[in-house]
Amino acid sequence: MLKFVAKAFRGFMKFILAFTLIGFIIAGGIIFILNSENAIFGFVIGGIIGGIIGLIIVVLTGGFIANFLKMADNIEKMAKEQIEKTS
Repeated sequence: MLKFVAKAFRGFMKFILAFTLIGFIIAGGIIFILNSENAIFGFVIGGIIGGIIGLIIVVLTGGFIANFLKMADNIEKMAKEQIEKTS
């Protein structure tokens, strides 16, 4: 059970990272579409700028995410120890 929790937690954190990057890319694109005369050019430029901002935010919050992934590793270790004790 603990192994499943660790895998689910790790997957959730990866989802949060991907969601953050994609969200900033889309938000940047939409903001620049509203302020640009050419919609495609505005979305591309906005997507690039939004992606860079999202990447900066992911890097700055990487310490928090590393702590959460470390917690997942600790849960996996606890699961292995529990399995070894019962075997």
